[in-house]
Formats: sequence, structure tokens, C-alpha cells
Amino acid sequence: MVACLCAEWCRSCREYRACFESFRPREGAVRLAWIDIESNDRILEDVDVDGLPTLLVGNGTEVVFAGPVIPRIEILQGLVVRAMRLELPPLRDEKTVRWATRLLERIANP
Repeated sequence: MVACLCAEWCRSCREYRACFESFRPREGAVRLAWIDIESNDRILEDVDVDGLPTLLVGNGTEVVFAGPVIPRIEILQGLVVRAMRLELPPLRDEKTVRWATRLLERIANP
């Protein structure tokens, strides 16, 4: 699962959206979710976002990346490939793990 947290007012997010939504990994399948932080209050309660766009990458039940990114397809591709190959370790920051895990669960089970 890869979720992109964004906002319509964010120019970088608007420019990144088409790229993100057309993304297809070179190997395997990935579920993508584009989430506007201003129109999804129910999903985003307790979420702590430092910058936009923010990517959330989950590998099964573990969150392996949660943070702001430079909006480039190469970065998304690299994160997804590394997650699919189990090369990204689970996050260690407990606060980030809590909100990111809850958010991925909310997205997976609306």
C-alpha cells in the first residue's frame, strides 16, 4: 500500500498527482491511495504530517516509510521497489508508527 497525503492548495501536490496516479511498479502490484488532508477528516484524525506531499508505504502490516518526499516518480519507484524486496526496515519512531499504522488500516478497511 502506498498512500500520498496531499492538499489541493499545495502546488507540488497538484503537479505530482497525475504522476502518482499513473504509477505502475516494475514488479508486483501496489495499491495506491491519494488522500486530500482537508477533505478526509475521518481518515486523518491523529495524523501528524510534517510536509507535503507525504508518502506512506506499508509492507503487509508494517509501515516502512512515512514522510515528506520530493515529488518525483523516481523516488516513488525506488521506495516501492525497496519495500517490495523487503529492503526497507520497519519504522522505529513510535509516534509515527502509531499514526501511520492507523491510517493504513483506515484506508485498507474504509
